Amino acid sequence: MLSPPTHITPVNQPGTYDTRAQQAAVPVLIHYEDGGAVESVLVCTADEIERVRAETTRLAQEHEAAGEVPR
Repeated sequence: MLSPPTHITPVNQPGTYDTRAQQAAVPVLIHYEDGGAVESVLVCTADEIERVRAETTRLAQEHEAAGEVPR
């Protein structure tokens, strides 16, 4: 039986956009409770990518406002 996933992190590889399918594919690593991890792909529509962009922009602004240095 698979261990439950705990979180997902981006992989240091470029994502791709398929204009025909109108979908983006972002490489990710799914981490599991037992310490395992597996590479996968987050597939999003253009609207979903825009929501992710807006959220990450907001989080980056909060990070900067807190005076934190990027790692």
